[in-house]
Amino acid sequence: MAIIHKPTLLFLDEPTPGLDAQSARAIRTLIRRLNAEGTTVFLTTHQIEEANQLCDRVAIINHGQIAAVDTPEQLKLAFQRVQSVEVALDPDGGMYRESLAALPGVTTQIKTGDKWRLYTDDPSALLPQVVDYARSRGLRVVSLNTLGPSLEDAFLLERRIGTYDRLLAAPMSLVSLLLGKTLVGAVFAIAVSVVPLLVGLLGLQVSLANAGMLLVGIVLASLVFSAFGLVFASIPTRSVGNIMMPSTLVRWPLMFISGVFIPLGEMAPWARTLAYISPLTCAQDLMNYAVLGVGLLGPRLDLIVLLVSGGLFLVPSVWMHQRARKLGY
Repeated sequence: MAIIHKPTLLFLDEPTPGLDAQSARAIRTLIRRLNAEGTTVFLTTHQIEEANQLCDRVAIINHGQIAAVDTPEQLKLAFQRVQSVEVALDPDGGMYRESLAALPGVTTQIKTGDKWRLYTDDPSALLPQVVDYARSRGLRVVSLNTLGPSLEDAFLLERRIGTYDRLLAAPMSLVSLLLGKTLVGAVFAIAVSVVPLLVGLLGLQVSLANAGMLLVGIVLASLVFSAFGLVFASIPTRSVGNIMMPSTLVRWPLMFISGVFIPLGEMAPWARTLAYISPLTCAQDLMNYAVLGVGLLGPRLDLIVLLVSGGLFLVPSVWMHQRARKLGY
């Protein structure tokens, strides 16, 4: 009834589920014909391949929000790193997970039925690695295929990981993305710092010994501790608790040994020795120079330690992100 009057706009909600293959094909043929005759078809479907066959543009909806809109092919191109090599080994088993993930070029590995799907940027380079892997362990290769990115891969990846990890699938270096994430955290920290700063300057009439040093200290400390937080956020896990627990256990004690509550000069020698392992100590000391005009370590040393610490924090973050992708997180 909905198409008798040849509408210019037609909404179809899941037109093929529950139909046999022949009837579903007939519906798809009718949709193509209506579209060719000038009808715009708005199709909602959970059948990913159906959307790939019928649609000129596809919108991926995640938690009620449109996460991506583009042509099927452009959505696939946005996920070039979901190219993969699929291999079935005999005998089959889960004991290969760690060793397959360690193959050069493998970014992620997933077991699908009796097959292993190894995601990579370069399937042609990975193929001989897989063959050598099987030969060295006396395994028989039952099947071996290369797979390009499909619309289903793009859909599932977009729903599972979201914008930040979608960027990881783009042609952009991991270091650039982590630097960007660090910068976002630093901007948030700087914005939060503005409130007590304004209260002190305008409300309490606090005078500054060196305003420029204070601004540099706030920006640099925010960058360093954003990079520090990124270390914990990079832990290969799907459980938030596995990130929050070690983060809390490390960061809270640092506040008590870094001169925030007890000045460094009033600490016992053993406590001061512990304080020196925390970059927060240098940040606090730099703030003392900026506000009070006096400190313990020297502003030049404070700045050097903060800069070096920020760079060092990125090293485990990069390693753990690479590890997480290999393990399929």
